[in-house]
Amino acid sequence: MMQHLPGMFSFALWDEKNKLLFCARDRFGEKPFFYSINNKSEFVFGSEIKALLASRIVKSKLSLQSITQYLQLGYTGPIMTIYENIKSLPPAHYLIFRDGNITISRYWSFPKLNNSLSYTDAKELFYQKLDIAVKNQLIADVEVGSFLSGGIDSSSIVSIASKYSPSIKTYSFGFQKEFNELPLAAETAQMYKTSHHEMEELNADINSIILKLPDIYDEPFADSSAIPTFLIC
Repeated sequence: MMQHLPGMFSFALWDEKNKLLFCARDRFGEKPFFYSINNKSEFVFGSEIKALLASRIVKSKLSLQSITQYLQLGYTGPIMTIYENIKSLPPAHYLIFRDGNITISRYWSFPKLNNSLSYTDAKELFYQKLDIAVKNQLIADVEVGSFLSGGIDSSSIVSIASKYSPSIKTYSFGFQKEFNELPLAAETAQMYKTSHHEMEELNADINSIILKLPDIYDEPFADSSAIPTFLIC
């Protein structure tokens, strides 16, 4: 069943009949799932590391291996976290906790590539897939918006979203002149007739913002986009 379940999710289901806990995470790991088990076979899980630490069952002990990996790559791997005794369920995997034991299995893999496609066919197929993905993300109970940086990725998403959601709200952020993409974003917004909103912070206290990020993201990661995202949200 799991291999047919699309979208972003992480969940846990208790199977009373078989006395086991079934946990799963979506194909691409959009939704987080953290877990820990101690020497008393107490299993703790949550979508935030803060929840595990708040349980007082899990000790806050940093992983030297994860710190090394972070300094080398700018992030930790799909299984590890910055804490030694807290793990992350990998994308496209499910976990079964039963009788104090954990088993983890993969439920989905990328389909095999069709290497015989021409460049034109591959381009068309990519656009079709992207179109479907963006359209599906517009289905929501609340109003949907999009970040717009002026780059090719966000501009491509907005171009498709505007087909299905006219006057979609877009949001852009600008810093100093040399890092400011607001003119490009505004040009894209005008092209697709979005309801565009700009924010600009020329005197942002970056140091104080960086100190607040660990409380939000649980773990360090070397992505400077976290700063404008914090200021917008």
